[in-house]
Amino acid sequence: MEAWPYSPVLMRLLEDQVLVATDAQETRDLIRILVDLFKTRGDKSPVITAADFDITNDKGSVASLLSSVASQIHRSLLEKARRNLEAARSAVADPDKNIPHSSDIISALWLRSLSVDRVNGAEPAELQSDITRSKAVGRQHVRC
Repeated sequence: MEAWPYSPVLMRLLEDQVLVATDAQETRDLIRILVDLFKTRGDKSPVITAADFDITNDKGSVASLLSSVASQIHRSLLEKARRNLEAARSAVADPDKNIPHSSDIISALWLRSLSVDRVNGAEPAELQSDITRSKAVGRQHVRC
């Protein structure tokens, strides 16, 4: 309840991993990130998680803020994430039906890969937690 509407896992991820890995100005940039996430999520979810980062939007998004304070390696991760999302969606017919959580999963993977320790990706259970919102998402829908 202390972190609502933000997931406590997201708050730890931002404070312990993302802000440390970038040249962010700690509290100031954390507040900017949280405000932007809140404004852009709409009615999508009751709790904001790593899956709520929109990697497809270049202008005024949290992804572009993080990219602006990130190292070259971390900036290239954003471009790779965008290419992977585009490749996954173009590889299947009717991607909204056949891979409905693709954008959320790739976004969560990208955010979780921003670290000093070069921890890349996430465990399936972490992604499951990120994309589960108002209803459970079957484990068969989350593959890494």
